[in-house]
Amino acid sequence: MGSTSNGLDEVTTAIAELSTIDASDPATRYEIVDKCQRILDILQDPLAVVMENLCSIVKFPCLAVLNRLEVFKRLTSGPLTASELAEQTNSDRWLIVRLMRAATAWGLVKEIGPETYQATPVTHVFAAPPCVAGLRVGEKIHKILDSLPTYLEETDFRNPASATNGLFQYAFGTDQESFDFFATDEKYTQDFNTFMTIQRTRGQNWTDQFNAGSRILDGIPIDQTVPLVVDVAGGVGQDLTLVKNALPLDARTAVGQLVLQDLPQVIDNVPAELHDPDFEYIKHDIFTPQPVKGARFYMMKHILHNWPDDRALKILRNIATAVTPGYSKLWILDSVVPDTGADKAVVALDIAMLGFHGAQERNREQWTTLLAAAGFEIVDLSVLPDGFGLIEAVINQSNSLCIIIITAAMSVPSSFKAALLNEGSQKHTISSRSLGPLGKDEVAIRITATAINPVDWKIRDHGYFLKTFPAILGSDAAGEIVSVGESVADFAPGDRVFFQGIIGNYAASTFQQYCRMPAALVGKTPAAISDDQAAGICLATVAGVTGLYDKTGRGLAPPPWAAGGERAGNGKAIVVLGGSSSVGQYVIQLARLAGYERIVTNASLTHAERLKSHGAHVVLDRKQAGPRDFISAVNDLPLDFVFDTISMGETQKLGVDILHAANAQQSCVVTVLAADAEAQKLGSAREPKVEIRQILGLGSNPALRYLSEPLMKNLGGEDGWLASGKFVPNRPVVVDGGLEKLDEALDKNKAGISGEKVVIRP
Repeated sequence: MGSTSNGLDEVTTAIAELSTIDASDPATRYEIVDKCQRILDILQDPLAVVMENLCSIVKFPCLAVLNRLEVFKRLTSGPLTASELAEQTNSDRWLIVRLMRAATAWGLVKEIGPETYQATPVTHVFAAPPCVAGLRVGEKIHKILDSLPTYLEETDFRNPASATNGLFQYAFGTDQESFDFFATDEKYTQDFNTFMTIQRTRGQNWTDQFNAGSRILDGIPIDQTVPLVVDVAGGVGQDLTLVKNALPLDARTAVGQLVLQDLPQVIDNVPAELHDPDFEYIKHDIFTPQPVKGARFYMMKHILHNWPDDRALKILRNIATAVTPGYSKLWILDSVVPDTGADKAVVALDIAMLGFHGAQERNREQWTTLLAAAGFEIVDLSVLPDGFGLIEAVINQSNSLCIIIITAAMSVPSSFKAALLNEGSQKHTISSRSLGPLGKDEVAIRITATAINPVDWKIRDHGYFLKTFPAILGSDAAGEIVSVGESVADFAPGDRVFFQGIIGNYAASTFQQYCRMPAALVGKTPAAISDDQAAGICLATVAGVTGLYDKTGRGLAPPPWAAGGERAGNGKAIVVLGGSSSVGQYVIQLARLAGYERIVTNASLTHAERLKSHGAHVVLDRKQAGPRDFISAVNDLPLDFVFDTISMGETQKLGVDILHAANAQQSCVVTVLAADAEAQKLGSAREPKVEIRQILGLGSNPALRYLSEPLMKNLGGEDGWLASGKFVPNRPVVVDGGLEKLDEALDKNKAGISGEKVVIRP
């Protein structure tokens, strides 16, 4: 025992306090458990605590096996022996004995005799459908968290804060966020929705604990022409049912007063036993504007903890556009983490959110800051002992700028930061500048993320392309529109966008906080794509499209957005050198969209599965594969051309050798850098002749707008390639510190990075 005399005194005091607590009160039972845990902490030997934590890794796998064998459910019908359980589950008796030893040691079942077991109240909870489903969901969580130490080490122990580039993507080897990844898994979706019906509060329903019925009806008169409560992303209606039951009969049955919203796949699959004729069911994506205007209450339970701040802010802003100031209220039912002494379940949920979504449970200060950014202020915050809280917020009418998404309030500041490059310098200087007047066909953009490309550090180091100094570099970015020119109809302030800036153009370069762009060269960022991801799309993709479809490249036709474009590559093969480069990953996807029958690439084999998911049929080892390996991989199909995304002398010569070995007629090696003299000589030295064609993927070039403008329209928007998953952005790696860390980010790219895109946030 590791206690001291002072510790024993504290134990004595705590035991005395227990005798004064009313155990029949659900609210005080939590206090009893807390005091008992405090007593245990004092009495337990420190080494025993350490060993208990080390051994806890076996707990969930055992639970998952018992769940798969339906052991908990079987015990609810009466006591069973190990032999009976083995027979019923068609499993090994001794395995059952070992698993049940663990279950009884953990207090999950009761051992009433040698190898004989009986259900306890805990067993019955584990046997209930929500827990059965929850354990299956937990198997996915366990797989994610197993990767946590390695992932954090590889990311320099940075706090994950992205729904699209975090631990989940690392663990499952995908570019999709978790919700999209599991959307096609009907069994998982069913399990998740069933799990969500579990009571997350202890004892009473939350509507009783927070006196929800009275709070909803108290205050100003209810406007019966608009809904009373809108349950946003409310699942199958389990919480809206609690709200209904907390209301008087006349309020709960009025037509249109109770609205349940969720995605189509959820609304369409509400179980018949849960379907309520008093509810209005609306299919709604929380990342699109809220369609129900002016309701008294908008409610979200355990929704915002699924999303990092940038996505949570988008959700809140969509609701803010729908509220009636002075009448509407927002209810957030979620964990409120205390500054000290957080509940075990809350901290476990917090780490689960880190793994699944790059999200978190928030403390009071974080909730206040997040809501304020969306124009809300907290007017009441009630928290139960276990950390579950009800946050009531309203639009802050006293601050005329509080509703950030009111587009009229958006504007470019009179001055902002930009990274200037002076002539002869290889380091940037941070300075202030203004944007100037907006053209009628232009949009002003607040840049939230800008990507680093090799061209950026090459210009910095060698002064390529630049004629005037100081200069602003950067040509790949994402952000938010703050104002539009008088002729712009397709965009509005508040729209999230991505674009290819214009190097050498002060107003349209991206290593600054604001810029101007022609609206025709801007795409709308879909909700499922983060700004960090979107920032790295344009330059490399425009280069890929130019190399494939423009006459300066291969001249393939028609492009993928035109009729027949999906068949342009039919019956042919393409070789992409440098498949894991930024351009390479996009060229592979564009080749897939063009319908090439065989896409062969080379890269480090650590990227093989990722490149195959993009559309590559064969990934060869870049260090070992020679021309004959490529010919073998082409599999007797006509080789159309080689797209060399690396474009060094050796890779250009490799491309020529591959085409010669394939006896490819009227073919070429498309490069993104200048043609190598030796490669050109090699290409013309023998038949069939091979031409080296350098392309310049500048989307702003008038000669390329026939490609760049429709490309942006087809990539962006909620019905575009990015939103549908037909086109996947590269993985971003963020260098923190804003423009002040620009040169560090440039050096990181210069040092060599594969499979990822370096991004900064100005």
